[in-house]
Amino acid sequence: MSEKKLVFAVFAVVIVFLAVFALFLYAITQEGFFSSSDGQQAGGAYIYPSNGGYTIHLPRPLGVFAYPNEGEHIGLLGPGDFRLIEQTGSWVQLYHDDAPTWVYLDFLPKTDSLTDFFAALPYPVSIFYMNMETGFTFMHRENFIYTSASLNKLSHALYVYYLAERGLTELGRIHTFNWADLRGGTGVIRHFVQAGQQFTHAELLRYSVLDSDNTAFAILYNHYTAYAPSYADFWRDRGRDMSLIGAQRAHRVTAADFGLVMQYVHEFIESDTPYARHLQYSMLNSDVPIIMSDYHVAQKYGHWQGAFHDAAIVYAPSPYILVVLTNLDQSAPFHAFHEISMFFQEFNNTYFVGQRR
Repeated sequence: MSEKKLVFAVFAVVIVFLAVFALFLYAITQEGFFSSSDGQQAGGAYIYPSNGGYTIHLPRPLGVFAYPNEGEHIGLLGPGDFRLIEQTGSWVQLYHDDAPTWVYLDFLPKTDSLTDFFAALPYPVSIFYMNMETGFTFMHRENFIYTSASLNKLSHALYVYYLAERGLTELGRIHTFNWADLRGGTGVIRHFVQAGQQFTHAELLRYSVLDSDNTAFAILYNHYTAYAPSYADFWRDRGRDMSLIGAQRAHRVTAADFGLVMQYVHEFIESDTPYARHLQYSMLNSDVPIIMSDYHVAQKYGHWQGAFHDAAIVYAPSPYILVVLTNLDQSAPFHAFHEISMFFQEFNNTYFVGQRR
C-alpha cells in the first residue's frame, strides 16, 4: 500500500470512530438511557458510572411497581445506591436483592391514609403539612376560618425581623416600660416588671414568641404601626389572604394561610443570619410545646376563647411544616395534638426518610 493510501485509510478510520463516538454520546443523553449532562434525574436521583455499568442513587423512599404505568405501588425502596438496568423517562429498572425491580422517580405518596385518619378523628381540625425537601403538601379543611389567637405574634415577629434586616429599625432600641403597657393573659413580663424597667426590641421579640407574652407583643405592635412597609403591605406582597387580616393584634387565620406564613418562617430561618438564629431559638424553646416529635421542633402556639392552635417546623431527617388549627377547649387538646403529631412523624419518616444507609 502506498504511503498516500495508508494516510487516507487511517484518516477514514479516525472519521468513522469519531462519528460512532458522537452517536454514542448523543444516545446516552436521550430519554431512556442512563445519563444526562449532569447525571441528575427526576425526584433528585442521580446516575453515575460504576464497575463497568451504572449506579443510581435514590435520595428517599420511592414506589416499587410490578410494571411501569400499571397498578399501585407494591412497596418502597430507598434511600440508597442500586445497580441500574435501564431507564425510560421517570421509570427505572434496577437490581434489588438480585432481582430486577421497577421504581418511579417522580413517586409521591397518595393521600388516602391521611384523609382516612382525619375522617376517623372524633373532633374537627384543620391541617397544613409540607415536606420541605420535596414540596409534597397535604391540607385538610384548609379554608376553615379561625381566630388566630397568638399565632399572629409569629407573623408579626417575622415582619419586625424583616424591617431590622433592611436597616429600617434597630432591635437594640430601648423601650422603657410604663404601666399603660401592661396586658393580662399569657406571658411572664407582668409577673416581674416595674415602671421604668427597660427592654430592647430584641428582648421583647424573644418574650413575644418564646413566652407568647401579651405585654411584649402590645409594645411591639404599638411601636410598629406607623412603619413602611406596613404589616399589611408586607404580607400582601407575600400572597396572604388580606380579607383575614383586620389588624395586627387580632385577625383570623386558615390552615392554608398560616401554612404560607410558615414557609416564609422556614425560608427566613434557613437564611442563617443572626436575626434568623434569634427567631429560631425562641421557637425551639417554646414554653408550651404542643406539636410533639422525636426531633427538634420550632413552634408557635396560640389559644384564646375556643381557639387552640400550633404551627411548627419539625427538624426530622427530612424536615416538614405542620400547622394544626382547632376550636378545641384549651384544657382538652394536648392528646389530640400528640396523636396528630406522631401520625405525621410516622408518615414523613415512611415516605421521605426511610432507612438511610
